[in-house]
Amino acid sequence: EDLQSKITKNLRCLICQCQSVYESDSRFANSLKIVVKKKLKEGFNEKQIYDYFKNNYGEWILYDPEFNKNTYLRSTFFKNISAN
Repeated sequence: EDLQSKITKNLRCLICQCQSVYESDSRFANSLKIVVKKKLKEGFNEKQIYDYFKNNYGEWILYDPEFNKNTYLRSTFFKNISAN
């Protein structure tokens, strides 16, 4: 699997929400695919690309966000809701 595919599979399409950018054919997803390709050509590594998207769209854009207090609270909140 190439790095571009790996990254786009971990980015959530904010239009479809149930699909990754890799899977989606929305305009939004296609524009993100172009950005990922451009950033890789500019020499960005995987973490730098994820940071770029987190800074622009928030951590929710990542299917597999870094573990921190915000992601912990969000996951705990949704687990408690689904348990009820």
